[in-house]
Amino acid sequence: MSHALETLEGADQETQAQINTVLEDATVWLQKQAVARQEMFSRLSDAAAGGDVQETRGLLAHVNAIAAHDRTDTENQTAAGAATFLAGALREQEETARRLNAAAEAKEEARRRTAWEKANAVARVRTTLRTLRRHGRTMLGTEKRRKVAMLTDLADKVGDQLTRSEINQIKAWKARVQRERKPAPELPAQRNPDPERSPKLDRVRNTDTGQQGEVRLHQQVARADWYSETCPRCYARSGKPCDNDDRVGPGRTRQLPHDERLRRIRATAPGAPPPSTGRVATAFGPACASGEMPPDEEVSSSRS
Repeated sequence: MSHALETLEGADQETQAQINTVLEDATVWLQKQAVARQEMFSRLSDAAAGGDVQETRGLLAHVNAIAAHDRTDTENQTAAGAATFLAGALREQEETARRLNAAAEAKEEARRRTAWEKANAVARVRTTLRTLRRHGRTMLGTEKRRKVAMLTDLADKVGDQLTRSEINQIKAWKARVQRERKPAPELPAQRNPDPERSPKLDRVRNTDTGQQGEVRLHQQVARADWYSETCPRCYARSGKPCDNDDRVGPGRTRQLPHDERLRRIRATAPGAPPPSTGRVATAFGPACASGEMPPDEEVSSSRS
């Protein structure tokens, strides 16, 4: 077309000059466009080679918009290489996202599984505690020890999920099983045993100090105060009766509080009397600490 304008016949000199000026401007513009196009493809090649996904994606879109036709072989290879790079980067991003999602799902599944195991363990602890409270008195020793051992293991795993009362109950059952496994202590031989001693006398002698004639321990504390303190033995809370851990009577709870509980209440009561020394006065004067009778001369002098 430029050649046709240059050889246009019949145009005057002024018109021909204007045509030449337009052709020169068009040639300069085309040269600038060719340089810009070359720079654009060069930048596209550099971006793809450098692994810049965002830059490559933007340049390839721009190239396809303004230089989609009349490309040289070099330009076609540059555009194809950039497209291949973007496709690979997209696949890598998708694979990375898939791995991250899989890891997040696995972590969430592990969290749910741990929570379920803890909840199941807490439920087993509470069920076992109820079973021991209901049937612990008549349960076989081996079965009781097995359940208490299971409670101890579960408490180590889910202790933060249990209440303070439940932890105290587990400790109490553990101590109770240990006491039951200990052999009964051998009683010392009595000096001058009395074969005709009545059971009533034995009940009277069952006091805090074990001496005849003293008030029994539960009689030293007002009945209204029997359950005013927590029991240090079975951990029964204030206002609740003591557990029947020593099998006194048929019930699950004791008719009388544990001695440890009564001693605690008696010790904290205002104006509590000092504990008994266990010395008993006799017709011959005070008994010595060893329980032996005074010498013969003291007996004689007291009778005289």
